[in-house]
Amino acid sequence: MRPLRLGAAVLFALAIPLLAAAPAQAKLTGPCQASGTLNGKTYDPAIINNATITRKGVVHWEGSIPGAGKRAISGSVHVKLPWPIPDYTIGSWGKQSDTYSNSGQYHYDLPSELEGIDFPVYGSHAEPGKVCAGFVIVRLEGGGLKNPMVIGSFVVLVISGVGLWVAFKPKGV
Repeated sequence: MRPLRLGAAVLFALAIPLLAAAPAQAKLTGPCQASGTLNGKTYDPAIINNATITRKGVVHWEGSIPGAGKRAISGSVHVKLPWPIPDYTIGSWGKQSDTYSNSGQYHYDLPSELEGIDFPVYGSHAEPGKVCAGFVIVRLEGGGLKNPMVIGSFVVLVISGVGLWVAFKPKGV
């Protein structure tokens, strides 16, 4: 029975890194252009793969697509947050428009539990004959032992270690 438990523990330990696949690289497809500027630094998903940003701030964003005339448009920008936190939609659009570029500001204030964690920010735009999509991997500055999730993970690790020690401790006959 002991070799079976040991084998199960080894398989469990090896499965965890396999479940944490590396995120895809940033990219921007289609005829669109998009960028965001934060604290004087411009992030363009056509050029950068990762962005490390502050936990709260103001993003000055802009986007454009070539064309002319009125047409139906739709799109959205959203953040895929770690489970069990639901994804968050930053903005969406869908109507008739004759605008081919737009810009603005987005104020954000993310919880400290997300510091040091990578998560993708996705955007898409569609109109007749044109589809654009882009994403970039964002990491919040900070993390480490200041992050409550890290402290909780260490507590779970210690409890699991005690449980494994009890499970594998030789039993008296």
